Amino acid sequence: MGRLGLLRHGQTDLNLKGVMAGGMDVPLNQEGVRQARAVVEKLKGKKVDHIYTSRLQRAYRTAEIIAAELDVGVTRLAGFNELCQGEWEGLSLQEINRKYPGKWEEWRKNPLDFTPPGGESIPSVSERVVKCLDGLLPELKERDTLIVAHQVANICLRCYLEGIELSRAWELEAGNATIKWLNI
Repeated sequence: MGRLGLLRHGQTDLNLKGVMAGGMDVPLNQEGVRQARAVVEKLKGKKVDHIYTSRLQRAYRTAEIIAAELDVGVTRLAGFNELCQGEWEGLSLQEINRKYPGKWEEWRKNPLDFTPPGGESIPSVSERVVKCLDGLLPELKERDTLIVAHQVANICLRCYLEGIELSRAWELEAGNATIKWLNI
């Protein structure tokens, strides 16, 4: 039986400022690089056979730092990219609340029934990440693998793998550079 680690990428300047990045391709900041190196320390002595990551640079750079230290390969897959937040990308929570009154709260209360304006729905992200994962599962079942992705992408994967209702998505939020290990 293999193990799968779901790792959220290291910190970015947008994370630090509370700005929605979504599908924006933003780099790690210095703290994010430090966090990735700290993950390496946590993984020393643990077996990791391969790393899969989204195509967005904040996740890829996190994976790259870890892979270099553990001497494992990295594969970038767009299927693990973050939820596109449409018109909310690049906005802080304050700006969202000012421009779209009540919509943030609506999304938090009804994550399956609300889609950020011009963005993706959580169910569509779930379908995308699950399809990507299902294509890998036959080989993952025999390996210890790390997926470096994003908040919503990882939440959707956890819901799928742990049998958690997707409507409980916001209960599964994780900080930057946080790993959740699952048996597969």
